[in-house]
Amino acid sequence: MELVSVVIPTRHRRELLARAIESVMQQTHSHIEVWVVVDGEDPDTMAYLEDLSETRFPVHYVKTSGIGGSAARNLGVEKASGKWVAFLDDDDAFLPDKIACQWEQLRYSLDDFHLCFCPVLTNSLKAPDVFLPMRTLDLNVESLTVAEFLFCKKGRRTLGFIQTSTLFGTRDLFREIPFTDGLLKHQDWDLLLRMAQRGVQFHQLEEPKTRFYRHHAPSVGNTNAWRFSDAWIKRMEMSKLARDYFMLSIILRGVAKDATLTRAEKHSHFKRKIGAITWQKGHHFQFLRLIFVNFARIYM
Repeated sequence: MELVSVVIPTRHRRELLARAIESVMQQTHSHIEVWVVVDGEDPDTMAYLEDLSETRFPVHYVKTSGIGGSAARNLGVEKASGKWVAFLDDDDAFLPDKIACQWEQLRYSLDDFHLCFCPVLTNSLKAPDVFLPMRTLDLNVESLTVAEFLFCKKGRRTLGFIQTSTLFGTRDLFREIPFTDGLLKHQDWDLLLRMAQRGVQFHQLEEPKTRFYRHHAPSVGNTNAWRFSDAWIKRMEMSKLARDYFMLSIILRGVAKDATLTRAEKHSHFKRKIGAITWQKGHHFQFLRLIFVNFARIYM
Protein backbone atom coordinates (compact mmCIF):
# COMPACT_ATOMS: atom_id res chain seq x y z
CA MET A 1 0.00 0.00 0.00
CA GLU A 2 1.49 3.35 -1.09
CA LEU A 3 2.46 6.06 1.38
CA VAL A 4 0.15 9.09 1.69
CA SER A 5 1.52 12.31 3.19
CA VAL A 6 -1.01 14.54 4.95
CA VAL A 7 0.04 18.21 4.95
CA ILE A 8 -1.40 20.45 7.70
CA PRO A 9 -0.45 24.15 7.92
CA THR A 10 -1.19 25.69 11.31
CA ARG A 11 -0.58 28.57 13.70
CA HIS A 12 -1.99 29.36 17.15
CA ARG A 13 -4.66 26.62 17.02
CA ARG A 14 -3.23 23.83 19.14
CA GLU A 15 -6.57 22.28 20.17
CA LEU A 16 -7.94 22.31 16.63
CA LEU A 17 -4.68 20.86 15.31
CA ALA A 18 -4.93 18.01 17.81
CA ARG A 19 -8.40 17.20 16.51
CA ALA A 20 -7.18 17.27 12.90
CA ILE A 21 -4.24 14.98 13.66
CA GLU A 22 -6.48 12.56 15.56
CA SER A 23 -8.73 12.27 12.48
CA VAL A 24 -5.66 11.21 10.48
CA MET A 25 -4.76 8.58 13.09
CA GLN A 26 -8.22 7.04 12.63
CA GLN A 27 -7.80 6.48 8.88
CA THR A 28 -8.43 2.99 7.49
CA HIS A 29 -5.57 3.47 5.01
CA SER A 30 -2.58 1.92 6.77
CA HIS A 31 0.42 3.76 5.30
CA ILE A 32 0.38 7.46 6.21
CA GLU A 33 2.71 10.16 7.46
CA VAL A 34 1.79 13.66 8.69
CA TRP A 35 3.69 16.86 7.96
CA VAL A 36 2.66 19.81 10.14
CA VAL A 37 3.93 23.22 9.00
CA VAL A 38 3.90 25.65 11.94
CA ASP A 39 3.75 28.95 10.10
CA GLY A 40 5.35 31.47 12.46
CA GLU A 41 6.09 31.88 16.15
CA ASP A 42 3.85 29.52 18.10
CA PRO A 43 5.47 28.11 21.27
CA ASP A 44 2.26 26.40 22.43
CA THR A 45 1.87 24.38 19.23
CA MET A 46 5.58 23.57 19.10
CA ALA A 47 5.43 22.25 22.67
CA TYR A 48 2.44 20.07 21.75
CA LEU A 49 4.25 18.62 18.73
CA GLU A 50 7.48 18.05 20.63
CA ASP A 51 5.57 16.12 23.32
CA LEU A 52 3.58 14.09 20.80
CA SER A 53 4.65 10.45 20.93
CA GLU A 54 3.45 6.92 20.26
CA THR A 55 1.07 7.96 17.49
CA ARG A 56 -0.18 5.39 15.02
CA PHE A 57 1.44 7.23 12.10
CA PRO A 58 4.59 9.39 12.28
CA VAL A 59 4.03 13.11 12.77
CA HIS A 60 6.80 15.32 11.39
CA TYR A 61 6.86 19.09 11.71
CA VAL A 62 8.72 22.11 10.42
CA LYS A 63 8.61 25.70 11.65
CA THR A 64 8.67 28.75 9.38
CA SER A 65 9.06 32.47 9.95
CA GLY A 66 5.48 33.08 8.78
CA ILE A 67 5.39 32.51 5.04
CA GLY A 68 1.61 32.30 4.53
CA GLY A 69 -0.79 29.44 3.90
CA SER A 70 0.09 28.80 0.25
CA ALA A 71 3.84 28.69 0.81
CA ALA A 72 3.33 26.58 3.95
CA ARG A 73 1.39 23.97 1.98
CA ASN A 74 4.02 23.98 -0.76
CA LEU A 75 6.72 23.47 1.87
CA GLY A 76 4.79 20.54 3.28
CA VAL A 77 4.65 18.99 -0.20
CA GLU A 78 8.42 19.40 -0.58
CA LYS A 79 9.02 17.74 2.80
CA ALA A 80 6.61 14.87 2.11
CA SER A 81 7.92 11.38 1.36
CA GLY A 82 4.71 9.87 0.00
CA LYS A 83 3.75 9.37 -3.61
CA TRP A 84 0.37 10.83 -2.64
CA VAL A 85 -0.54 14.04 -0.79
CA ALA A 86 -3.74 14.95 1.06
CA PHE A 87 -4.22 18.46 2.42
CA LEU A 88 -5.95 19.10 5.73
CA ASP A 89 -6.66 22.52 7.26
CA ASP A 90 -6.00 22.55 11.00
CA ASP A 91 -9.64 23.35 11.80
CA ASP A 92 -11.12 20.51 9.71
CA ALA A 93 -11.12 16.72 10.09
CA PHE A 94 -11.15 13.61 7.90
CA LEU A 95 -13.75 10.88 8.12
CA PRO A 96 -12.06 7.49 8.75
CA ASP A 97 -12.17 6.17 5.16
CA LYS A 98 -11.39 9.45 3.41
CA ILE A 99 -7.85 8.67 2.29
CA ALA A 100 -8.65 5.03 1.45
CA CYS A 101 -11.54 6.02 -0.84
CA GLN A 102 -9.53 8.67 -2.67
CA TRP A 103 -6.51 6.39 -3.06
CA GLU A 104 -8.74 3.71 -4.58
CA GLN A 105 -10.22 6.32 -6.93
CA LEU A 106 -6.85 7.42 -8.31
CA ARG A 107 -4.45 4.50 -7.77
CA TYR A 108 -4.86 3.20 -11.34
CA SER A 109 -4.46 6.60 -13.05
CA LEU A 110 -1.88 6.39 -15.82
CA ASP A 111 -0.40 9.84 -15.19
CA ASP A 112 -0.15 12.40 -12.40
CA PHE A 113 -2.66 14.89 -13.82
CA HIS A 114 -5.61 13.69 -11.75
CA LEU A 115 -7.12 15.36 -8.68
CA CYS A 116 -9.69 13.85 -6.33
CA PHE A 117 -12.03 15.82 -4.08
CA CYS A 118 -15.19 15.02 -2.17
CA PRO A 119 -18.27 16.68 -0.72
CA VAL A 120 -18.12 17.80 2.91
CA LEU A 121 -20.17 17.51 6.04
CA THR A 122 -20.55 20.92 7.62
CA ASN A 123 -22.10 22.43 10.73
CA SER A 124 -24.03 25.63 11.22
CA LEU A 125 -22.93 28.40 13.56
CA LYS A 126 -26.16 27.90 15.53
CA ALA A 127 -25.59 24.14 15.94
CA PRO A 128 -21.81 23.62 15.83
CA ASP A 129 -22.00 19.94 16.80
CA VAL A 130 -24.59 18.95 14.18
CA PHE A 131 -23.14 18.06 10.76
CA LEU A 132 -25.07 17.72 7.53
CA PRO A 133 -23.91 17.18 3.94
CA MET A 134 -23.35 20.40 2.00
CA ARG A 135 -25.50 20.02 -1.09
CA THR A 136 -23.53 20.05 -4.32
CA LEU A 137 -23.88 18.84 -7.89
CA ASP A 138 -21.78 16.08 -9.42
CA LEU A 139 -19.04 17.66 -11.52
CA ASN A 140 -18.51 14.35 -13.28
CA VAL A 141 -21.98 14.26 -14.85
CA GLU A 142 -22.86 17.96 -15.21
CA SER A 143 -21.77 19.84 -18.32
CA LEU A 144 -19.89 22.42 -16.27
CA THR A 145 -16.40 23.81 -16.28
CA VAL A 146 -14.59 23.84 -12.93
CA ALA A 147 -15.11 27.62 -12.70
CA GLU A 148 -18.85 27.29 -13.35
CA PHE A 149 -19.03 24.52 -10.73
CA LEU A 150 -17.38 26.83 -8.20
CA PHE A 151 -19.17 30.11 -8.92
CA CYS A 152 -22.54 29.62 -10.64
CA LYS A 153 -25.62 29.48 -8.46
CA LYS A 154 -29.02 27.83 -8.33
CA GLY A 155 -31.31 29.66 -5.95
CA ARG A 156 -29.26 30.59 -2.90
CA ARG A 157 -26.87 27.68 -3.39
CA THR A 158 -23.61 27.55 -5.32
CA LEU A 159 -23.59 24.58 -7.69
CA GLY A 160 -20.37 23.09 -6.32
CA PHE A 161 -17.87 23.35 -3.50
CA ILE A 162 -14.27 22.13 -3.53
CA GLN A 163 -12.61 22.68 -0.16
CA THR A 164 -8.86 22.45 0.43
CA SER A 165 -9.23 19.70 3.06
CA THR A 166 -10.77 17.42 0.44
CA LEU A 167 -7.92 17.60 -2.10
CA PHE A 168 -5.93 14.43 -2.90
CA GLY A 169 -3.41 13.78 -5.65
CA THR A 170 0.16 12.81 -6.35
CA ARG A 171 3.04 14.73 -4.83
CA ASP A 172 4.33 15.29 -8.36
CA LEU A 173 1.06 17.00 -9.33
CA PHE A 174 1.28 19.47 -6.44
CA ARG A 175 4.94 20.13 -7.23
CA GLU A 176 4.13 20.71 -10.91
CA ILE A 177 1.16 22.98 -10.06
CA PRO A 178 1.72 24.40 -6.57
CA PHE A 179 -0.32 26.90 -4.60
CA THR A 180 0.39 30.49 -5.67
CA ASP A 181 2.46 32.20 -3.02
CA GLY A 182 1.44 35.60 -1.64
CA LEU A 183 -2.27 35.63 -2.51
CA LEU A 184 -4.39 37.61 -0.05
CA LYS A 185 -7.25 35.12 -0.54
CA HIS A 186 -8.73 32.65 -3.07
CA GLN A 187 -5.70 30.35 -2.71
CA ASP A 188 -7.80 27.23 -3.26
CA TRP A 189 -9.78 28.64 -6.21
CA ASP A 190 -6.57 29.87 -7.79
CA LEU A 191 -5.03 26.39 -7.56
CA LEU A 192 -8.12 24.65 -8.94
CA LEU A 193 -8.56 27.01 -11.88
CA ARG A 194 -4.90 26.75 -12.86
CA MET A 195 -5.16 22.96 -12.65
CA ALA A 196 -8.22 23.02 -14.91
CA GLN A 197 -6.32 25.20 -17.39
CA ARG A 198 -3.48 22.66 -17.42
CA GLY A 199 -5.84 19.79 -18.23
CA VAL A 200 -5.95 18.10 -14.82
CA GLN A 201 -8.81 15.57 -14.58
CA PHE A 202 -11.09 16.17 -11.60
CA HIS A 203 -12.62 13.17 -9.79
CA GLN A 204 -15.41 13.67 -7.27
CA LEU A 205 -16.38 11.09 -4.66
CA GLU A 206 -20.12 10.67 -4.17
CA GLU A 207 -20.11 10.73 -0.37
CA PRO A 208 -18.74 13.37 2.05
CA LYS A 209 -15.42 12.33 3.57
CA THR A 210 -14.35 15.54 5.33
CA ARG A 211 -15.81 17.53 8.21
CA PHE A 212 -15.67 21.23 7.34
CA TYR A 213 -16.02 23.22 10.56
CA ARG A 214 -17.66 26.61 10.45
CA HIS A 215 -16.80 28.94 13.32
CA HIS A 216 -16.60 32.60 14.26
CA ALA A 217 -12.80 32.79 14.23
CA PRO A 218 -11.27 35.18 11.67
CA SER A 219 -10.10 33.50 8.46
CA VAL A 220 -8.66 34.42 5.08
CA GLY A 221 -11.91 33.41 3.40
CA ASN A 222 -13.90 35.89 5.49
CA THR A 223 -11.64 38.85 4.71
CA ASN A 224 -13.37 41.59 2.69
CA ALA A 225 -10.82 42.32 -0.03
CA TRP A 226 -13.05 42.91 -3.02
CA ARG A 227 -10.49 45.06 -4.84
CA PHE A 228 -8.04 42.15 -4.68
CA SER A 229 -10.79 39.79 -5.89
CA ASP A 230 -11.59 42.14 -8.76
CA ALA A 231 -7.96 42.18 -9.90
CA TRP A 232 -7.51 38.43 -9.34
CA ILE A 233 -10.52 37.35 -11.40
CA LYS A 234 -9.29 39.36 -14.39
CA ARG A 235 -6.14 37.21 -14.49
CA MET A 236 -7.99 33.89 -14.43
CA GLU A 237 -9.19 32.00 -17.49
CA MET A 238 -12.88 31.05 -17.35
CA SER A 239 -16.22 31.40 -19.13
CA LYS A 240 -18.07 34.71 -19.14
CA LEU A 241 -20.90 33.05 -17.20
CA ALA A 242 -18.60 32.01 -14.35
CA ARG A 243 -16.97 35.44 -14.34
CA ASP A 244 -20.34 37.20 -14.12
CA TYR A 245 -21.46 35.04 -11.21
CA PHE A 246 -18.20 35.71 -9.38
CA MET A 247 -18.64 39.44 -9.88
CA LEU A 248 -22.26 39.42 -8.72
CA SER A 249 -21.80 37.17 -5.70
CA ILE A 250 -18.26 37.95 -4.49
CA ILE A 251 -17.27 41.41 -5.68
CA LEU A 252 -20.62 43.19 -5.32
CA ARG A 253 -21.05 41.70 -1.85
CA GLY A 254 -17.63 43.06 -0.90
CA VAL A 255 -18.49 46.49 -2.28
CA ALA A 256 -21.78 46.56 -0.39
CA LYS A 257 -20.06 45.67 2.89
CA ASP A 258 -17.06 48.00 2.47
CA ALA A 259 -17.30 50.46 5.36
CA THR A 260 -14.67 52.72 3.78
CA LEU A 261 -16.98 53.61 0.87
CA THR A 262 -19.78 56.13 0.89
CA ARG A 263 -23.18 55.06 -0.33
CA ALA A 264 -22.69 57.09 -3.50
CA GLU A 265 -19.36 55.35 -4.16
CA LYS A 266 -20.98 51.96 -3.70
CA HIS A 267 -23.74 52.88 -6.16
CA SER A 268 -21.10 53.98 -8.67
CA HIS A 269 -19.26 50.65 -8.40
CA PHE A 270 -22.53 48.74 -8.72
CA LYS A 271 -23.51 50.64 -11.86
CA ARG A 272 -20.17 50.02 -13.52
CA LYS A 273 -20.02 46.32 -12.62
CA ILE A 274 -23.61 45.54 -13.52
CA GLY A 275 -23.18 47.32 -16.84
CA ALA A 276 -20.54 44.77 -17.84
CA ILE A 277 -22.80 41.74 -17.30
CA THR A 278 -23.78 39.52 -20.21
CA TRP A 279 -27.44 38.66 -19.58
CA GLN A 280 -27.32 35.04 -20.68
CA LYS A 281 -30.51 33.11 -21.30
CA GLY A 282 -31.69 31.12 -18.31
CA HIS A 283 -29.77 33.21 -15.78
CA HIS A 284 -31.75 36.47 -15.68
CA PHE A 285 -33.59 35.60 -12.47
CA GLN A 286 -30.41 34.57 -10.65
CA PHE A 287 -28.60 37.71 -11.76
CA LEU A 288 -31.48 39.95 -10.65
CA ARG A 289 -31.69 38.16 -7.29
CA LEU A 290 -27.98 38.65 -6.62
CA ILE A 291 -28.16 42.32 -7.64
CA PHE A 292 -31.13 42.90 -5.34
CA VAL A 293 -29.57 41.07 -2.37
CA ASN A 294 -26.29 42.95 -2.63
CA PHE A 295 -27.98 46.28 -3.26
CA ALA A 296 -30.03 45.71 -0.10
CA ARG A 297 -26.80 45.17 1.87
CA ILE A 298 -25.88 48.81 1.22
CA TYR A 299 -28.81 49.89 3.40
CA MET A 300 -28.46 47.23 6.10
